Amino acid sequence: MCILSTTLGLSLGLGLGTTLALALSEVAVVGGVVGGVVSTVAGVQQAQQQQAQAEYMASVEEKNAKLAARQAEQVGLQGDQERQQLRTKMLLASGQARSSYAANGVVLGRGSAADYEADIADAYDLDSKNLDYDIAMRQWKLRVEAGNATDQASLYKAQASAYQQSQTTSLLSGMFNTVGGAAKGIGSYAELGEKRGVWETLSNKFS
Repeated sequence: MCILSTTLGLSLGLGLGTTLALALSEVAVVGGVVGGVVSTVAGVQQAQQQQAQAEYMASVEEKNAKLAARQAEQVGLQGDQERQQLRTKMLLASGQARSSYAANGVVLGRGSAADYEADIADAYDLDSKNLDYDIAMRQWKLRVEAGNATDQASLYKAQASAYQQSQTTSLLSGMFNTVGGAAKGIGSYAELGEKRGVWETLSNKFS
């Protein structure tokens, strides 16, 4: 009788323990699945935000590149006007000198008159070269700026593409990990279920 009671008590105790373990195992399986899904969704959302940010920055840099390119064209057009203004200034100075010499009876094209006109021409030539250099430098800087912005836009586009790819990778990896964890948990759950069946059989036998 004592042996029977001890066996029955042990069977009941082990049965309750197994039942508790089953419950905990079930909670662990569900929790693991939920946790895996939440983690996967969070990873995908983060990648989406990073992709959106990279795409936005690429758009900004593309606009900067276009703006710099337009400014370089405008500098060229403005340079043409500046050259014309410089030439007009030179012609005006030369015309005023001729008028002054003629009014004073100086023969144009000779002596001091010729020297003065040569000085005006030399000054105009130097100013013209300096102006051409200045215009070229302004255009060059803007074109470099446009090129750098274009390169930066390409870099951001590559980052956006990588973030987009990481979304797929995170999703697939999360699915595999979640399914694998759930399968492992279900295996443990099934094993505990088999043990519970054994204890229930023993309990019924000795009851």
